[in-house]
Amino acid sequence: MPNGKPGDDWYTDIVVHGLPTFSAEADRLVSQIAGPKGGPRYQPLVVLVDGLLAEVGVDVLAARSSTVGVVYRNLTPDELARLEAKLRTLRASLPPG
Repeated sequence: MPNGKPGDDWYTDIVVHGLPTFSAEADRLVSQIAGPKGGPRYQPLVVLVDGLLAEVGVDVLAARSSTVGVVYRNLTPDELARLEAKLRTLRASLPPG
């Protein structure tokens, strides 16, 4: 269960702690979509990212040894490109501001 500490959850790692998590572009888009720190989680963002992670598979991510314990950081370049494209589409659908 996420508790908000660094390395615990991709959302808080990016939005609250400002930690590099996926890629610079994906992290920037997540921050833009999420809005101010400490605000409620923007549900379409969470569904999008969690959906991609589930699509790849937690077991597959965990088997990749690049980051022990933080499986969501183990996306391949192709998976990151898909995530970035989905995030750009979500960002474009939001009102300016």
